[in-house]
Amino acid sequence: MTGERLVDAVVFDYGGVLTGPVRDSIAAWIEADGIDPASVSRTLKAWLSRGAPDGTPIHRLETGELSVEEFATLFAAELTTVDGGPVDPVGLLGRLFAAMRPDPAMFALAEELRNLGVRVALLSNS
Repeated sequence: MTGERLVDAVVFDYGGVLTGPVRDSIAAWIEADGIDPASVSRTLKAWLSRGAPDGTPIHRLETGELSVEEFATLFAAELTTVDGGPVDPVGLLGRLFAAMRPDPAMFALAEELRNLGVRVALLSNS
Protein backbone atom coordinates (compact mmCIF):
# COMPACT_ATOMS: atom_id res chain seq x y z
CA MET A 1 0.00 0.00 0.00
CA THR A 2 2.97 2.31 0.06
CA GLY A 3 2.50 5.17 -2.35
CA GLU A 4 -1.26 4.64 -2.68
CA ARG A 5 -3.09 7.92 -2.50
CA LEU A 6 -5.86 7.91 0.11
CA VAL A 7 -7.40 11.20 -0.99
CA ASP A 8 -8.57 11.84 -4.54
CA ALA A 9 -9.85 15.39 -4.14
CA VAL A 10 -9.86 18.28 -1.69
CA VAL A 11 -12.57 20.94 -1.72
CA PHE A 12 -11.74 24.34 -0.25
CA ASP A 13 -14.04 27.17 0.77
CA TYR A 14 -12.83 30.67 -0.07
CA GLY A 15 -13.57 33.19 2.69
CA GLY A 16 -11.80 32.29 5.90
CA VAL A 17 -10.13 29.21 4.40
CA LEU A 18 -8.14 30.36 1.37
CA THR A 19 -8.15 33.87 2.87
CA GLY A 20 -7.54 35.33 6.27
CA PRO A 21 -10.49 35.47 8.67
CA VAL A 22 -13.62 37.13 7.28
CA ARG A 23 -14.08 38.89 10.62
CA ASP A 24 -10.83 40.81 9.98
CA SER A 25 -12.18 42.19 6.72
CA ILE A 26 -15.49 43.08 8.38
CA ALA A 27 -13.64 44.84 11.21
CA ALA A 28 -11.59 46.86 8.71
CA TRP A 29 -14.79 47.87 6.85
CA ILE A 30 -16.52 48.87 10.10
CA GLU A 31 -13.54 51.07 10.98
CA ALA A 32 -13.08 52.57 7.49
CA ASP A 33 -16.77 53.38 6.96
CA GLY A 34 -17.45 54.43 10.55
CA ILE A 35 -20.16 51.80 10.98
CA ASP A 36 -21.69 51.25 14.41
CA PRO A 37 -20.46 47.72 15.26
CA ALA A 38 -23.60 47.02 17.30
CA SER A 39 -25.78 47.52 14.21
CA VAL A 40 -23.68 45.01 12.26
CA SER A 41 -23.70 42.49 15.09
CA ARG A 42 -27.46 42.83 15.61
CA THR A 43 -28.20 42.39 11.90
CA LEU A 44 -25.84 39.45 11.34
CA LYS A 45 -27.20 37.73 14.44
CA ALA A 46 -30.77 38.18 13.19
CA TRP A 47 -29.89 36.91 9.71
CA LEU A 48 -27.37 34.15 10.52
CA SER A 49 -28.26 32.70 13.93
CA ARG A 50 -29.67 29.21 14.30
CA GLY A 51 -33.02 30.75 15.12
CA ALA A 52 -33.06 33.00 12.05
CA PRO A 53 -36.18 32.59 9.93
CA ASP A 54 -35.98 31.05 6.49
CA GLY A 55 -35.38 33.45 3.66
CA THR A 56 -33.17 36.03 5.34
CA PRO A 57 -31.48 38.45 2.95
CA ILE A 58 -28.15 36.60 3.31
CA HIS A 59 -29.79 33.31 2.38
CA ARG A 60 -31.57 34.93 -0.57
CA LEU A 61 -28.32 36.53 -1.74
CA GLU A 62 -26.45 33.23 -1.58
CA THR A 63 -29.19 31.39 -3.49
CA GLY A 64 -29.37 34.07 -6.19
CA GLU A 65 -32.83 35.30 -5.22
CA LEU A 66 -31.41 38.76 -4.45
CA SER A 67 -28.90 40.70 -6.49
CA VAL A 68 -25.85 42.15 -4.75
CA GLU A 69 -27.41 45.60 -5.11
CA GLU A 70 -30.73 44.50 -3.59
CA PHE A 71 -28.91 42.83 -0.71
CA ALA A 72 -26.75 45.90 -0.10
CA THR A 73 -29.83 48.10 0.06
CA LEU A 74 -31.47 45.81 2.64
CA PHE A 75 -28.26 45.45 4.66
CA ALA A 76 -27.49 49.17 4.66
CA ALA A 77 -31.03 49.91 5.83
CA GLU A 78 -30.31 47.88 8.98
CA LEU A 79 -27.02 49.63 9.73
CA THR A 80 -26.05 53.00 11.12
CA THR A 81 -22.80 54.88 11.33
CA VAL A 82 -21.23 55.68 14.69
CA ASP A 83 -22.69 59.18 14.44
CA GLY A 84 -26.19 57.79 13.76
CA GLY A 85 -26.22 58.42 10.02
CA PRO A 86 -27.22 56.10 7.19
CA VAL A 87 -24.85 53.68 5.51
CA ASP A 88 -24.33 54.02 1.75
CA PRO A 89 -25.47 50.79 0.06
CA VAL A 90 -23.57 51.48 -3.19
CA GLY A 91 -20.55 49.18 -3.27
CA LEU A 92 -21.24 47.97 0.27
CA LEU A 93 -20.13 44.35 -0.25
CA GLY A 94 -17.02 45.46 -2.11
CA ARG A 95 -16.08 47.63 0.85
CA LEU A 96 -16.96 44.90 3.34
CA PHE A 97 -14.63 42.41 1.63
CA ALA A 98 -11.96 44.91 0.51
CA ALA A 99 -9.51 43.89 3.25
CA MET A 100 -9.85 40.15 2.60
CA ARG A 101 -6.44 38.79 1.65
CA PRO A 102 -5.34 35.40 0.33
CA ASP A 103 -3.63 33.14 2.85
CA PRO A 104 -0.32 32.22 1.16
CA ALA A 105 0.04 29.03 3.20
CA MET A 106 -3.35 27.76 2.06
CA PHE A 107 -2.65 28.60 -1.58
CA ALA A 108 0.67 26.76 -1.24
CA LEU A 109 -1.16 23.76 0.20
CA ALA A 110 -3.59 23.75 -2.72
CA GLU A 111 -0.68 23.92 -5.14
CA GLU A 112 1.16 21.12 -3.34
CA LEU A 113 -1.93 18.92 -3.47
CA ARG A 114 -2.32 19.55 -7.20
CA ASN A 115 1.34 18.72 -7.77
CA LEU A 116 0.73 15.42 -5.96
CA GLY A 117 -2.11 14.63 -8.37
CA VAL A 118 -4.94 15.41 -5.97
CA ARG A 119 -7.85 17.19 -7.59
CA VAL A 120 -8.47 20.58 -5.98
CA ALA A 121 -11.77 22.45 -6.11
CA LEU A 122 -13.30 25.62 -4.74
CA LEU A 123 -16.85 25.53 -3.40
CA SER A 124 -18.23 28.64 -1.77
CA ASN A 125 -21.60 29.91 -0.66
CA SER A 126 -20.82 33.40 -1.93
